Amino acid sequence: MLRRGAARVSIGMPLFNAERYLVETLDNLLAQEFQDWELVVSDNASTDRTGEIVRELAARDPRVRYYRNSENLGIYYNFDRVLELASGEYFMWASWDNLYHETYLAKLVDALDRRPEAVMAYPWTQVIGEDAKPRLIADWDPGTPLFSDLHLCGTSYHRLKGLLFYSEFRLKACLMYGLIRTEVARAVEGVKRYPNVDWGTDCLLVQRLANAGEFVEIPEPLFLFRIHGEAYGKQQPSELRFGFLDIWHVSYLRAYREELRRAPVGSLDRLRLMADWRVKCAVFYVGQAWMRRSNVMYRAKRRVAAWVDSLYHRIPAPVQRLYRSLRGRPATAGEATHD
Repeated sequence: MLRRGAARVSIGMPLFNAERYLVETLDNLLAQEFQDWELVVSDNASTDRTGEIVRELAARDPRVRYYRNSENLGIYYNFDRVLELASGEYFMWASWDNLYHETYLAKLVDALDRRPEAVMAYPWTQVIGEDAKPRLIADWDPGTPLFSDLHLCGTSYHRLKGLLFYSEFRLKACLMYGLIRTEVARAVEGVKRYPNVDWGTDCLLVQRLANAGEFVEIPEPLFLFRIHGEAYGKQQPSELRFGFLDIWHVSYLRAYREELRRAPVGSLDRLRLMADWRVKCAVFYVGQAWMRRSNVMYRAKRRVAAWVDSLYHRIPAPVQRLYRSLRGRPATAGEATHD
């Protein structure tokens, strides 16, 4: 429920053991040009200094509201909890480790004010590392700002198709950190709509928002998304992140299909979206298979190299010296001790 006289923007920040980057992110939000906001923090029973840091800020700034769960209720509950507690006209999720250009809120609020038919505004995104300097997602990353090649204009069908084929591995989920109309965010049921889907729930949220209406793009890299070792996605085992045909990805794609079936398009366009979804599945699994193949081949080469190396070091030292003299290979420090 929106409160009369409340701040225009509610910033929802779900936290758990977030002390490493939390002060930097909070200072970054305090420096925004647009100041008509409230910060709603839900602490998922942190065991570090997270609660202390936020309580100190709340004592100085009445715009900060701090709530603490008696036990860890899970990341999805916490994301939905801050949305439930929001009172502003507009809402945005904020992570504890990301950063924002000082004009971020001002430009996104202005964009939604100018486009009352739009449900969300989002900027281009710059990926940064632990040192807050720009970095690539991976070797295949072209280095351009995220979403600079995402075109969500035209008819509803073309908007949904563009979103469907934007790669999850290009961090499509970052769109959820845009500015959303609070009532729309609640209408699409927040983050955890599918209890059996644990991978890609953020992308499914973005799809539901796209079903609800148009997006407004701000063609500037105003959002800085940080990749580091403590991020939630990085904490998943590699088999879960890159597994071929694993249950997480299957359930995600099935849930995506259900969202497309609910899309506000005509019967013919819905059939076209279903066909596009099948193409998406094929592309998705080919990519998964290639990553699995690359990982398996790399591990196999490492094992063969280790086996050959172990055999070599079992050869008597005089034979090793003869082998090196024939190959013109100098002795290593470890081999020199075999005499």
